[in-house]
Amino acid sequence: MSSPNRIPAPGPAFYCDNNVHRLGRALRMLGYDTLLFGDGEDDELRRLRDRSGRILLTRDSDFEAEEHTLLLSSDVYLEQLRTVAETFELDVETYRYTLCLECNVTILPVETKDFADAVPEWVVNEERALWQCPGCLRLYWAGSHLDRMDERFERLFRPE
Repeated sequence: MSSPNRIPAPGPAFYCDNNVHRLGRALRMLGYDTLLFGDGEDDELRRLRDRSGRILLTRDSDFEAEEHTLLLSSDVYLEQLRTVAETFELDVETYRYTLCLECNVTILPVETKDFADAVPEWVVNEERALWQCPGCLRLYWAGSHLDRMDERFERLFRPE
């Protein structure tokens, strides 16, 4: 949670249909406004995409060659993420960890001591920074899980 920029990324906003939800969560980790579409009719998703101006990310060939849609060939979410990042030239570093992974809302800093009963003791003892989603009230803090994600992102986006 070391992003100096505590606002979500500017740039494209996305819809992920139900076959690329893991990709959607990864885009949220990078700070990109991403809505997840559950089960529903393709026509409904088209209407939502067209009305919102979002880019639809999907593996569903029914959407092939449609405007504002990226048809992904891989079923591996990290490969999908690389494709999206390259296609839309996303900034994959600056806006990391600014959005709630559950509800896509900007997380806000809160006082760790005010949530001592809700987080692991070591978070309080080490005076770790804490953020909360104002939508679902989920709490976030920097820990080894973020170090692992950062390492994964570094390997994924390392220039070859």
